[in-house]
Amino acid sequence: MRYQTALRPEPAILTYQPYLTWQLAWFCHAVQHSPSWFVSRPSLRKPAAIAAVAVIICVAVLAAALWEQAQGNAPCPLCVLQRLGYLSVMAFSLLGVVGALAQRARATRLALALAALSGLGGLSVAFKHLWLVWHPGQTCGLDPLAVQINHWAITGLAPWLFRADGFCADVPYLFGMSLPGWSALGFAVLVLALLLALRMTPRPIR
Repeated sequence: MRYQTALRPEPAILTYQPYLTWQLAWFCHAVQHSPSWFVSRPSLRKPAAIAAVAVIICVAVLAAALWEQAQGNAPCPLCVLQRLGYLSVMAFSLLGVVGALAQRARATRLALALAALSGLGGLSVAFKHLWLVWHPGQTCGLDPLAVQINHWAITGLAPWLFRADGFCADVPYLFGMSLPGWSALGFAVLVLALLLALRMTPRPIR
């Protein structure tokens, strides 16, 4: 009587070994060529918080300028240019907040860079205004510059914010410092804060 020898089943690990090897090779290839699939996105909360603080600072400075204007201190042409600088920083910083909340690193970096550049432009105008305050015999170009600003379309829409009727050397003082000095200090703080936020924002992975 013949007895047939039963065949031993192969272990499951040996049966699926080619499949597991292929899966491991695909995983290594994907990690090497597409690291963004496996690396979590860095948080943009800190850049968003800094940009939000920049927006608050701009609103506070503009409110203080309007309060001084309500006290009878008319803005000069350089004051109007500095207001435009703060408005630009505020707008770009707000865009930076939106981009950071949406986890768009590229858009956030662009908005923060433009905000910092706007702050540098405003800082240069504030320094020129300070120089004119320290040298009252010099003129700030009131006649041509004021006429040009007062004929802007935006001045017609918001004359309470952009109309230049004052003299650059005639500025109010607050806590012993002239208003252009406070403006320059505000721009300097904003630029440093925005550059810090830009440094903390990660570069997008290509």
